Amino acid sequence: MPNLFAPNDLHLTVIDRELENQRGRTVAGMAHFAGTGPANATCRECVHWTGCGESTGYAAKKIGGGQIKPRACAQFKSMMRGQIGGKIPYDVAACKYFDRNPSPPPAYEGRS
Repeated sequence: MPNLFAPNDLHLTVIDRELENQRGRTVAGMAHFAGTGPANATCRECVHWTGCGESTGYAAKKIGGGQIKPRACAQFKSMMRGQIGGKIPYDVAACKYFDRNPSPPPAYEGRS
């Protein structure tokens, strides 16, 4: 299991292991903790995972197509009064603000 704590946190008492696990999986720019949304849902499947006007698309093609690039969260932008957060990888566990996208982009270019 990876170390969920920064070096300065090593001597702190863990009160809630589930919360620490969620915190460890959360990416800067998410609207809430990773894993607080529906089971097995990812950010890529959410309508808020949009890019917020930044360049979106796929990485350079490799065999079978390139992987989708990380995108910013529109829910985070809304909550932070227009500030765009960090880019979130497509496979991060969804947060509590998850709203299913009826047609999410494929994880790899050219696939469904």
